[in-house]
Amino acid sequence: MQEREDPTGMLELDGAARGYRQTLRIVIAISGAMFALETIAGYLWDSHTLRADALDFLDDALIYALSLAVIGVDTRTRLAVALCKAGIMCAMSLLVLGSALFHIFTPELPRADVIGAVGVLGLASNLTCLVLLSVHRTGQQNLRADGTAPRPDIAGNITVIVTAGAVWLFDSAWPDLFVAIAACLQMLKSNAPVMRRTVQTYCSSRR
Repeated sequence: MQEREDPTGMLELDGAARGYRQTLRIVIAISGAMFALETIAGYLWDSHTLRADALDFLDDALIYALSLAVIGVDTRTRLAVALCKAGIMCAMSLLVLGSALFHIFTPELPRADVIGAVGVLGLASNLTCLVLLSVHRTGQQNLRADGTAPRPDIAGNITVIVTAGAVWLFDSAWPDLFVAIAACLQMLKSNAPVMRRTVQTYCSSRR
């Protein structure tokens, strides 16, 4: 199965095998479930790191789901959908970032055991997705939806687990807040250029 990533960060899946599309739906379900779990756990147990890590799962779920949704559509529709996706990710990142920055002044100690347990589950989920996707990949193709290597997702999960250890060791909310801020800034860094390229391409397509 061959696929190409377009400038908007979406995947061109026209002609994708039925089995591959079904695998993508499974990956979407796993990613969506982990996004919900990490977000809920983050709010219930005051962990901004979990809320920030949830954005990675949301990003993957949206890319795969929307790439499936735009199969066969025209370029301008694809661009509009990609712009919407990037906008959602930027908005969500700013929301979590704003909350983390606010809590710098009023830090609340998160549950280290919950952060660690959810981090381990997130790592297992990403590894499962990579195994499922690898069956349909060939050569040196990347395994992530955005065309990058899978290490950022795995590294993010490991960072969550390490953060849990730091919160427990120092009995402090600072590791959780700092990691969340860094993760949100990274998410903005990756999605803001996509918005810019998408708008530029959309404007060019109208000429």
